[in-house]
This record gives sequence, structure tokens and C-alpha cells, in this order.
Amino acid sequence: MRSTLLLLAALCATAPLAAQTTVTPPQPAEDYPKTIGTIERLDPRFDELVPKDARVEQIADGFDWSEGPIWMPELDRGSLLFSDVPANMVYQWRTGTYGASEWLKPSGYTGDRGRAGE
Repeated sequence: MRSTLLLLAALCATAPLAAQTTVTPPQPAEDYPKTIGTIERLDPRFDELVPKDARVEQIADGFDWSEGPIWMPELDRGSLLFSDVPANMVYQWRTGTYGASEWLKPSGYTGDRGRAGE
């Protein structure tokens, strides 16, 4: 749960920063993750969800507009799927790597069905 929360936060935080046109392909995470920003704790209850030593980490880059992250623990030992709407593509980020790979193209501009009943 905690790692999922951090991954989602990292993806959301990096979406506005991605001004490149080339998506970084998956690679070993030896030089990564890149730590960006800080976590500001305004309520002590937050500490029950997120460890005090948690960091915001950039896990991939090069997207125009990413959204819709979903954690898939059963896929490749843990994967995060998210879409790049203008590219009409869903990408997959795998645990232990930096960068993302194509998972579904065309994606139907993210689709019309929710996975978890949303």
C-alpha cells in the first residue's frame, strides 16, 4: 500500500514536468529513482499512511499528459499502468526499473470501462 501510494504520487508529480517528446524506455534502476520535491506533513495522521523517510520519486519521463495510474500487483511482479492521452497509449512501469514500455496502443484514449468498478 505504501509503495503504491508513493508511486502514484511520483507519477502525478512528474506529469507536469514532462516536456520531452521521447519516452524513456525501461532500464535498470541503478542510477534511479530520481528524488524530486519534498513531502510536507500537515497532519500527524498522514504518518500512519506514509513512512517518515518516504520520498517523491520520478519513475519515468517523456509523457505529454499522463493520468489514470493503476497498480497491478499480479502483472510482472508488480506494475503500474497509466495512460498518455494525446499519444493514445497505455504504458507499463515495472518494479525496479526507470522508464516505461508500451502496454496498449491504441488505447482508445484511455477507454470507457473502469477496472475496479469506478
